[in-house]
Amino acid sequence: MNQSYRPTQQQMQGMGGQYYNQIAPQELNEIRNMFAAVDKDGSGSITANELTTIQFGGRLLTLATAKMLVSVFDTDRSGSIGFFEYAALHKFISSMVLAFTTHDRDRSGRIDVREAADAVGQAGFRFQVSTIQTLVTRFERRAMYGAVHQSGLDMETFLQMCAYLGQVKSTFDVQDTDKDGWININLENLVLMSCTMPTIEV
Repeated sequence: MNQSYRPTQQQMQGMGGQYYNQIAPQELNEIRNMFAAVDKDGSGSITANELTTIQFGGRLLTLATAKMLVSVFDTDRSGSIGFFEYAALHKFISSMVLAFTTHDRDRSGRIDVREAADAVGQAGFRFQVSTIQTLVTRFERRAMYGAVHQSGLDMETFLQMCAYLGQVKSTFDVQDTDKDGWININLENLVLMSCTMPTIEV
């Protein structure tokens, strides 16, 4: 394997490492070929704009969603993602797409709150249904166009919600040093954490 494709120990300790470790060797080769095809200038990194040229679950991402996803896995805050970051992101998206399609039981292309709770649970985010209701409501509002409103989440807004949860989880994990799922936090640390969390534009 090319040295540039080898993640650092620090990268493997974060959220990216969690998803990178789930990639089988054959799948990694396929992801490497996909990355090289998108990285046309050979820079070793790809941008959110370039990410919109890759299909996931037979669909292209919008630029807004691509930017949210890149922000989760851009560990060095360079504004683009290298191969390790892309591989982890690719596995993350593939897992979210599988969770969505599994729980979209009526094949409507949308999932309601209960289905969303099951889907994010499969994806590793376990919350009470009331918490999922709040999240779904926020991301439903992102998808409103004029007076037209459909309840539930489509694939795009589900990915946006998962990207948001991924960023919040990464911020939380930095403080959860003993990895027990709990943190003690004062006001100053809360302010610092909120500065690194993504903003949901509605």
